[in-house]
Amino acid sequence: MTPTAGNFPTQVLVVDDEQSVIDLLTVVLKKAKLSVRSATSGEDALKLLEAERFGCMLCDKNLPGRHGLDVIREAKRLQPYCACLVMTGYPTAESVLEALRLGATDYLEKPFPELGLVVQRVQSAMEHARTAFEREALVRTLREMRTRLKKTEEAVFQRQTELDVFVQVLELRVEEATGALNVKTAQLQAELDALREQLKAHATRAALSAQRPNLTLEEAREALENLERSLSETVDALAR
Repeated sequence: MTPTAGNFPTQVLVVDDEQSVIDLLTVVLKKAKLSVRSATSGEDALKLLEAERFGCMLCDKNLPGRHGLDVIREAKRLQPYCACLVMTGYPTAESVLEALRLGATDYLEKPFPELGLVVQRVQSAMEHARTAFEREALVRTLREMRTRLKKTEEAVFQRQTELDVFVQVLELRVEEATGALNVKTAQLQAELDALREQLKAHATRAALSAQRPNLTLEEAREALENLERSLSETVDALAR
């Protein structure tokens, strides 16, 4: 069970081979508005832990078959945020320390000296477990948000880089096209100037020919045809 798997469970699992203990704790815990499930063996308890979620487990230390401390160890593996309380009629420092080492958060001595205290310790253990559960859920959410943000930033950076490269390429192409256009414009201007000079020369020759005193009609006609041909060639050149 991970902290992202919904809300913290409030169900309590009572594990004891004595049905009278189970009945007593079930009545007391239900009066405290807690949902209760029970098992009379370690094997049955582990089956419930694999199938359902629990906020707390009260487990007898000395169970037939699967030992109570072994059940606590497996419970913490299956449901890390389930608060585990060990119940024993013969508490020793060694057994209590071993239970705490395996993941138990508290222990209850049987027979229970005060049932109200049992409820308080169950509620306190569940509250601590809930706090740890919610804190880890928040940390996990923040990590996921940081990961998504990082991916978004990387995507934006990549798109910005692609856009910058595109702009640079576009600027280079515009610069190249502008340079080529300037060269072509200069060439056309030079050709135009040359054609103008040719036209001016033809016009001058035609004018000089027309001023000759002994110009015959045939020569005048030929000079005019040459001028028309020159003008036509000049217009064709300008059109290209």
